[in-house]
Amino acid sequence: MHHPYKNYYYLCNVLIKKGDSDMARPIRETPILFGEDARRFEEQMKHPRKISKEERERRKKI
Repeated sequence: MHHPYKNYYYLCNVLIKKGDSDMARPIRETPILFGEDARRFEEQMKHPRKISKEERERRKKI
């Protein structure tokens, strides 16, 4: 199942390739949303966009 938060990079730990070892970047402070931005974000979380199976597989590889 596709998790809607996967698209919001500021919530994720991203791996960086450095030679033979993988290091995680520190998670930045999560922004606080107000007003119309907060309403739009909440609506997007309630109704995530549908993606094709091909797109889902492509995103898993990244």
